[in-house]
Amino acid sequence: FFLRDISMTKGKVRALILAGGYGTRLAKSIQEDPSGQYMHLLGVPKPLVPIDGIPLITHWLRALRRSVLVDTTEVYVVVNDANRVAFEHWASNFPEVRIASDGSTTNENRTGAIGVIELCVRQFNVCTNLMVIGGDTLFLSDFNLDDTVARFRSLTPSASLVLEYPVQDTRKTGILELDKHGRVSSFLEKPLPTATSSRRACPCFYIFSNAHLHLLTRFLHLMQDKPLAERDAPGHFIRFLIKKDSQVYTHPIAGRYDVGALDTYISCNTAIARSKTLAVLALVFICALAAHDAKSL
Repeated sequence: FFLRDISMTKGKVRALILAGGYGTRLAKSIQEDPSGQYMHLLGVPKPLVPIDGIPLITHWLRALRRSVLVDTTEVYVVVNDANRVAFEHWASNFPEVRIASDGSTTNENRTGAIGVIELCVRQFNVCTNLMVIGGDTLFLSDFNLDDTVARFRSLTPSASLVLEYPVQDTRKTGILELDKHGRVSSFLEKPLPTATSSRRACPCFYIFSNAHLHLLTRFLHLMQDKPLAERDAPGHFIRFLIKKDSQVYTHPIAGRYDVGALDTYISCNTAIARSKTLAVLALVFICALAAHDAKSL
């Protein structure tokens, strides 16, 4: 009853996966790796690199399909023109996926993440709330998609939700500061540890209310003469919402994996494979224990 009740208070949530990056940092670290054993990944878009044997983005599609709170009638994936064919081939196994391209062909002429979100909303006439997922990121095993959506739907109709996880080094990620009510009061882009007492990092995963999606065009218009670096990352839009006194709240998770460089890709692949192995071993143990108990009867 609880899930049914909250689903009616805030409308549908659909998902957009950002897949338009060029993976320049990952490519550089692959080329510099002396072993040469990862050269087969060179040129593969980050969301398509294999994690435990399947493309990273497929892990997200499977999670979305398991969800009872996300509307998966359509799942949007925005790519660039340089990798569009590869994603269209991947999407042939997922009839719910809708591919759009930002039209860029290089990292230098890319649209930027906020522009891509606005493109998705406009091209697909998105009239729902929108979950935005970084296509090069996975979360630790504590993350539950429906718990996150349930938290979003418990908020006021116009409020948006971001995730937070604990870090020690603030210089590598966006940092959130909260007021006494748990509302985001500030978004700091890679601040020095001495600049804030907060250690709440914000990964690339957001659920924007439909009311806030309507502000994307205004934000891009105001920022049209600014360098791409000042209007690219979604954190800039979060900061814009905060300045407008819009409501943005958080949901805690333990941490994340990303495939931005070769070392973090290897760590992610190893951890996900290990967690799957442990899950299989646990299932085998439970089945063996059940069989033993049945014989005892």
